[in-house]
Amino acid sequence: MPASFLSRCRLILGFVVAVLLAGTVVLAPQTAKADAFTVADVTIDVTAQAASQAREQALGEGEVLAFNLLMRRLTEQLDHERLPQLSAEAITALVRDFSLNDERISNVRYIARMTVRFRSADVRDLLLAYDIPFAETKSKPVMVIPILDTGGGPELWTNTNAWRFAWADWLTQAEAGGLVPFVLPLGDLADLATLDVTAARAGDAARLRTLAQRYGATESLIVQARWTPSDAGTGFLDVSTTRIGVTGVGPTLASRIVKDVVEDDATFLLRAAAAVDRQVQDDWIRANRIAFDQRGIMAIVIPVEALSDWQRVKKRLNGVPIIEDQQVVMLNRTEVRINLHFIGTPEQLTRALQQADLLLYEKDSQWYLYPETGSSQPQLNVPPS
Repeated sequence: MPASFLSRCRLILGFVVAVLLAGTVVLAPQTAKADAFTVADVTIDVTAQAASQAREQALGEGEVLAFNLLMRRLTEQLDHERLPQLSAEAITALVRDFSLNDERISNVRYIARMTVRFRSADVRDLLLAYDIPFAETKSKPVMVIPILDTGGGPELWTNTNAWRFAWADWLTQAEAGGLVPFVLPLGDLADLATLDVTAARAGDAARLRTLAQRYGATESLIVQARWTPSDAGTGFLDVSTTRIGVTGVGPTLASRIVKDVVEDDATFLLRAAAAVDRQVQDDWIRANRIAFDQRGIMAIVIPVEALSDWQRVKKRLNGVPIIEDQQVVMLNRTEVRINLHFIGTPEQLTRALQQADLLLYEKDSQWYLYPETGSSQPQLNVPPS
């Protein structure tokens, strides 16, 4: 990277480390479980003739901004140009409720962070009316491991890894709240002892799994970036991403991001992180787009040891968006039998249940379901995933 880039890294190091240690980019448990139709941490800042006027205007603008973020979250980038453009009044009608944090008010100015919860059925109807494919199943958290090579060898936890700092900046923004939530390791001594840059580049599954579990993640995304300067004073970043999780190692995707001559280094790397994030989000949306023309009913057995086991499973089923109905056929001390009505394909149902910590599998022509975590797990012959 240019000398100015490395100089900037050293100048902002103290600030970034402080932010990281404060945990602002570490995934909070409630973030991982947030509804797909909830848009959190939208910054609103309006100055008007009076505080009440500034607040009213800010709330309206916050709803519009949250709606636009929601539309981009649920849909692929290639469909963004034809997303519905609604009036502020029409958007307000789609809002279920909202909450505010960190409010600051003066005589003429209103500042806050706004969380907006939208009416899921109405948003679905809107996208269906515009014939825009969408997904709403949220992924479990994915740990991102940014590795940077500026010509002196790959870096991971070093102070000059500006690629990691760019991810830290990106993950604090509301725009980063896609269906695949990311968590960035702190890079503290425990992290350094668990995973070094060599193991990360080699895709050491055991070490990655250990580190991911520390941050509540189930998968890792290795994002390797190599900076190549150009004679024109700009340059490009070659980025390769590999997803490693419980199902093994996914394909490596490569892309090249060119630095614009008018961009500063921080802006460029932030844009690059956003581009990688968008690529991952689009892959997830394509795999989980809701096929409303396909519906199914599946007879499922849920082994239980107590009523609380069934209550725990039922609560998780209620949070799976593609499940339309669950009919209890039989309930006794050892099992619950239900008919599960769902939208989409059986593969999509299995994937959606996995995100809710529910394991669905077939044995002897019968489908079984049980929680992947919890104090009670029946001793069944679960085939390897």
